[in-house]
Amino acid sequence: MSRTDAGSRLVRRPSRHDLVAFLAFTALIVGTYAVGLGLGVLTGRGLTVHPVVWEPILFPGLFLLAAPVVAVLNLRTGGTAAGSLAVGLVPGVAFGLLAGAGTLLGFGPGDSPLWVLVVYFAGVGFVGALVATALSLVVERLLRSLVSQ
Repeated sequence: MSRTDAGSRLVRRPSRHDLVAFLAFTALIVGTYAVGLGLGVLTGRGLTVHPVVWEPILFPGLFLLAAPVVAVLNLRTGGTAAGSLAVGLVPGVAFGLLAGAGTLLGFGPGDSPLWVLVVYFAGVGFVGALVATALSLVVERLLRSLVSQ
């Protein structure tokens, strides 16, 4: 079985590539949030995320829709299926980090408990990554079988 075969992606242990994908996606969310805070301060809104960054980019873009895309990109560039599924947990991890930093800076916890939102974002990201990874592997196997005939 070759290293690029879909089956080998299922049985290989997660690699450094998977860790880089996880950390890069987390840094993308946290960095975008920081840019939004900077824009909020520069436009006189105080220490709050500017609506231009919050509404279309962070939510729903990065927190809900990007995890399946990043999972498939990780898989297609040499990552493993386990690493692609771990990428799905990034929105929950990033939200927990951002909310924890906000609590340390003196912002209130909000209307919902933090753990509920972390589980929600991680769950939505994981399910999206699971469906996208499975679909990607099935399509790859189907195309390989069609080409080999």
